[in-house]
Amino acid sequence: MADRQQGLADLTWLEKLRLPDMLSEQAYEESSQDVRARLKAGMAYAQSVFGQVEASVERHLTCAGHSPLTREELLRPVDWTCLLIACDYQAAARVLACAVLPRLCAVQDVFAIFSGPLPQASALVSLELAGVQDLFCLDTAQTEACLTQLGGCGRILNLGQKLTPALAANPCLCLNETVPPPLYGLDPELFAPDLLRVMHGVVPESRPSPPSQQSHCGLFVSEDRARQLLASGEVEDSLLITPGCEGCWRYPCLTRNSFIKRCERISQLAS
Repeated sequence: MADRQQGLADLTWLEKLRLPDMLSEQAYEESSQDVRARLKAGMAYAQSVFGQVEASVERHLTCAGHSPLTREELLRPVDWTCLLIACDYQAAARVLACAVLPRLCAVQDVFAIFSGPLPQASALVSLELAGVQDLFCLDTAQTEACLTQLGGCGRILNLGQKLTPALAANPCLCLNETVPPPLYGLDPELFAPDLLRVMHGVVPESRPSPPSQQSHCGLFVSEDRARQLLASGEVEDSLLITPGCEGCWRYPCLTRNSFIKRCERISQLAS
């Protein structure tokens, strides 16, 4: 069996499928300062939630009380993270949420594969701000080949692409967003519709109150209403997003643990 490739740089055939840098540069230059400010707030939010890995390897050694057992654990970042992004996917806040977390976790290779040659500008701006510079346009067969040839341990995050059975069953897949998360505007007059379309792809459904039963969702509310809802306990598993924070998003299934690989040794002390 041939040796597997060990890093993105070793897949030289990808270079001819790389998206031109000018696409990201143009998208960034043409984005408004308002959009950039909201996305930078989203990056600050991610860092406040997840922190930032200071060292690429963490070592923990513990003894089990008076037991002769010892336990040693090594924590390392996964080797790579791939964002699969549909070419028509416009949700800058959610692209940023997926791009910035592996960067905070010191993952070496973070790259994006688009389903077409002209991605949405909002996605490109988020990737640019997160420092993700390896962007490619691959068809399904090329995507499967890339992920097969990459060695080591990685993670796949899908945003809007229709996956083949092989990709959907890939054990590295840890986010598969085929349906956008539910979004509701409880104070819609406080939010600019055009800005929300850039950040989340849609204008949230207007509602007078939070939904009674709902999986993880985003509620766009005033600062006062957010404080009241938080204090009352009326909502669960929701992000209460207030004006100025439209670029913030978090997936409950993605944590620092999602981008860490562990090796554990359990031993008995010599008597």
